[in-house]
Amino acid sequence: MDASVAALRDDDRSVRTKAAEALYQSLGEADSIVDAAVDLVRQGGVLPLLRMAQGVARAPDLTPAPGAHPAAVDEADAAVAVLGQLALAATELLIKHGWTIEPDEETGRATYVHVASGMGQARAPDLFEKGEGEEGGEVGDDDAWAKALVLDMPQLTDPLEVADGDARWPVRVAALAPGAAVVDVAMDGGGEAAGATVRQLVLGEWRGVGGP
Repeated sequence: MDASVAALRDDDRSVRTKAAEALYQSLGEADSIVDAAVDLVRQGGVLPLLRMAQGVARAPDLTPAPGAHPAAVDEADAAVAVLGQLALAATELLIKHGWTIEPDEETGRATYVHVASGMGQARAPDLFEKGEGEEGGEVGDDDAWAKALVLDMPQLTDPLEVADGDARWPVRVAALAPGAAVVDVAMDGGGEAAGATVRQLVLGEWRGVGGP
């Protein structure tokens, strides 16, 4: 998996596409899709995949807009397939901890629902806080941040809206370089803030919107 994740940053589009296809196969064949997803996240695969998926204009139904370059569509589709596997891993991880994913009745966006209480929330639950392992032990979980980012995938892969062929993503990857990235994070709240973004410089591994 390491070589395929690294190839997602290659300058050659065909190399990136083949790398994403290989990752999709690896995730599908993994004994544990959750463990494989966490491994991919720890290796820094999320931002390159998001950038690839965001590389083509989209119709309101999220199909590629007419006139999109075929090679760009192939690359985006390959990335979307991998991101879908990561979202599936998130669902499995949530179910293990008594949560599930359901569409919001008003917006249709993914909502995290606590099964026992029936209460839903827009953001992923904090299941892996510092100082707690996956099973609630006292020993810290070195993969806590990666698991938390896996839980974010159903939201990160779902555009906030699509207008005039332009999808507004929760996190848009504006630039990608070795050891660094620039991302535009969509603002919450609506009103005057609707459509506004905050640009962030990422140095090293990206640990999610709320990560250190």
